[in-house]
Amino acid sequence: MSGEISELFTEALELAPGERDRFVAGIAARDPDLASALARLLARAEDESSPLDRSPWTPFVPSAGLAPLIPLTPLNPLAPLPTLPPLTASGNAATEPQRPDFPDRIGPYTIVRELGRGGMGRVFLAEERTEEYSRSIALKVIDRPIVDGDALRRFRDEVRILSILEHPGIARFLSGGKSPEGVWYLALEYVDGDDLLTWAREHDLDARGRVQLFRSVLDPIAFAHAKRIVHRDLKPTHLLIDRQGRPRLLDFGISKLLAAEGGAELAETRTEARALTPAYAAPEQFRGEPATPATDVFALGVVLYELLSGRRPFLETSAAARDLEHAILHSDPAPPSTAARRSRAAQKRSKPQPDTGKARSGANTTTARVLNRDLDAICLKALRKNPADRYVDADAMAADLDAHLSGRPVGARRGGWRYRTGRSLYRHRVATALAAALVIAAGAGIFGISAYREAARARPAVPAVPALALLSQAKAAELEKEFAAHPGNSAIGAQLVIALVREGRMPEAEVALGRVRQIPGSADEPFVDHAEGVLATSRGELQRALALSSRSLELAEKQRRGDLVPTFRLAHARALSDLGQTAASLADLRTALREANAANDDVSRAIALNDLAVAKLQEGQFRAGEWLLLQALAAARRAHDDVRIAVSEINLAGLAFERGRPDLAAAYNEETALTFRRLGRERRAAGVDLEHSRALRDLGSPAEADRLLERAIAGLRKVEDQQILSAAFYDKALTAIDRGEFPAAEALATAIGENARASGKSALLALVDDTHARIELAHGNLSAARRHFAAAWTMQRQEDDLNAAFSVALCQGDLELRAGNPAVAHALIERELAALPAREPDSSSDFFGEILLARADLALGAIASAERRLSARRAEGESSPSLSRQLAFVVADSERADAAGDAAARDALLRRAITIAERVDHSEDAERFRQALESAAPTPTSNQQ
Repeated sequence: MSGEISELFTEALELAPGERDRFVAGIAARDPDLASALARLLARAEDESSPLDRSPWTPFVPSAGLAPLIPLTPLNPLAPLPTLPPLTASGNAATEPQRPDFPDRIGPYTIVRELGRGGMGRVFLAEERTEEYSRSIALKVIDRPIVDGDALRRFRDEVRILSILEHPGIARFLSGGKSPEGVWYLALEYVDGDDLLTWAREHDLDARGRVQLFRSVLDPIAFAHAKRIVHRDLKPTHLLIDRQGRPRLLDFGISKLLAAEGGAELAETRTEARALTPAYAAPEQFRGEPATPATDVFALGVVLYELLSGRRPFLETSAAARDLEHAILHSDPAPPSTAARRSRAAQKRSKPQPDTGKARSGANTTTARVLNRDLDAICLKALRKNPADRYVDADAMAADLDAHLSGRPVGARRGGWRYRTGRSLYRHRVATALAAALVIAAGAGIFGISAYREAARARPAVPAVPALALLSQAKAAELEKEFAAHPGNSAIGAQLVIALVREGRMPEAEVALGRVRQIPGSADEPFVDHAEGVLATSRGELQRALALSSRSLELAEKQRRGDLVPTFRLAHARALSDLGQTAASLADLRTALREANAANDDVSRAIALNDLAVAKLQEGQFRAGEWLLLQALAAARRAHDDVRIAVSEINLAGLAFERGRPDLAAAYNEETALTFRRLGRERRAAGVDLEHSRALRDLGSPAEADRLLERAIAGLRKVEDQQILSAAFYDKALTAIDRGEFPAAEALATAIGENARASGKSALLALVDDTHARIELAHGNLSAARRHFAAAWTMQRQEDDLNAAFSVALCQGDLELRAGNPAVAHALIERELAALPAREPDSSSDFFGEILLARADLALGAIASAERRLSARRAEGESSPSLSRQLAFVVADSERADAAGDAAARDALLRRAITIAERVDHSEDAERFRQALESAAPTPTSNQQ
């Protein structure tokens, strides 16, 4: 019983006296003996007459003006403020309390004053002084009368958890253990700030500002969840905003690791003793069920609800604990917009307050007016009773908030489980295919917006600083040596962080950033914010990346560091672009290009030109984009910058492939892969191998394409890049379907689905449905294929990937032709083409879209229209280096010949289709064309179901 009573005693100490009595009464209903023992302990806790039960030091009552900065006990916002003693003219209390009798030191730390009290003891402001430096720390100490095995276990768990949580948004662990005086202590970074509710109120934030503030606190929580750590006690007083406006996460006292050491299976993280804060606890915590990241999501939902509406979603703190528990377990809260309106109405009915009109929890009247259904949906999804129905973790919740902030659809309003995690580092390119009779070479992708952005974003954002010029392209190993030789140089440390990011070593980059942030003066070094912004971008934390890039640019301009300004402005432009703020991004890019030209800085010039080219390519202006890319390549070559040369060539390769020139794409890719391997960039080299394999397959070299695809998969497994690895699995699955190897394709679809669940990337689920659809189509199961294609298309549109959605729509169109629904196919493709941005005629979308429209025209009897479409594409369709384009055109042309009654031409075209299909290793299609030829079928693909 000792373990349980210790936990119950700790929880009871957090409660007000009246709440404490009700708490004990509730326990008495199920276990009178336990309740009796607990009541005795609580009575003794109030009596300090026994030296055995007394704390080693008496409570410290600070003098006026030294109130605790970090309250660790829940505050009742409705309770009146305590009456302060009268002040003298000097501002001191009339009767100033004497300094309490507590030790001046604990271990190496000098105690200054008490900051607050928590479940296991007290927290003091202390100082650590050495000959070299002096710093303030927060010292957490066990000083409760009961210090049994469970309390010590929790304390040691906190030490172990904090030791692996090195993140700028988490109060840093400094040291911990048992002091020479016999006191268990935990030394943490001291955070001077306000909880986010107070911060929002004091800064009078509107609804958008509050969402952005809340979004910023999710990053450290998402980091903990990625480490498989659940906080289990998230509440406003544990979510601070420091004096620089940065979020800081506190108190892992009841946190748990979800996995045992050594990579064991997930361990159940239960809350039998219910060490929790009731107002923010999830239903499963009251039930004593396993805690997961979704448990933290529930608490975050309560905080967000309170931040936006000024009310908590269930009952206020003044409610009885039993009533609050019942409400959390059994009632559903009103939407926060409704709660905000009710709060505003109540304020109007009440007497005028002597305040400025701000709501007590921080929600102002402007906030109440502009809450919308997106925010309602996000809050209510986080507050669902079943953990499986909530966001899976803080990263998933952050993704939906990012979508809301950027004006995109939020997952919470799309059925409750599909959500975005920000734009991916790499977005796959779905193969453009006309399914069975018009199967394009596996992986022949539409070169879409997201792929351009990946190529632009993938470049290492290394500033052109003369003092660090030799380090700008250095490997992390070299920079580690430089940093070891100059440990006080935060700029070199920032370069190390960037190098680790570009080498895909994210955990090491996070640790390195933590080290850099500890260097005195690092807060004034713009390089450090820049490096942190690069890391944030790599993790998909787009709002945070924008804030950091803004700060680094502002610092560089303020310090008149003209050598840094163009590079930092470019990083800012990319951050704006990632969040969809295109106009502001382009303005930054043009300014940066002018600055680079004025400084004759070819490195920044190459980046600016490349990014401006990306913007043109996104608009479908291929010729203008190509000219800018060639200028960027020339600037990179003048600067002898191999990385930027390779980035420009990646974009040129993608553009060539999109325009039906896989031969040019292959030449660029071959050179780029060699560059990245020479520089030790295995992840980037593996990504280029994947692109190269697609180009070679489209050129009719399937064996070499297979070799490169396998090398890409091996490289991506080595660097654990699940996103690009799934794209490679998808390519391999399409190849298996082309060859009739359906069990292999099913296995690959399963692997993609596992990656989607492991990484939380919902975009990957579209690939799973797409693969299943193609398998069903190959088997002639049109209804099942239609369902899978529809699901894949919906997810791609929700991901804002119009080009990938168009690729799926082409497959849907061909399916409808096979099902005898040419009007449906025609309308579908017309709709999808209209949804795409303006583009030039040689784009993949225009070519394949026009070919399918021609086939639909033929099936509808609109022969003249079909002939006009095919005539416009004949030269390209008959002589393109892209065999996928040749195959698509030849199949359509055979249908035209058949409609014209020209059997000889039809048969000749079918024989050519067989030859092309064999060259690209599409054995299933080659066999289908043979059957059509032998049976003298009117078309190579029947319109009968």
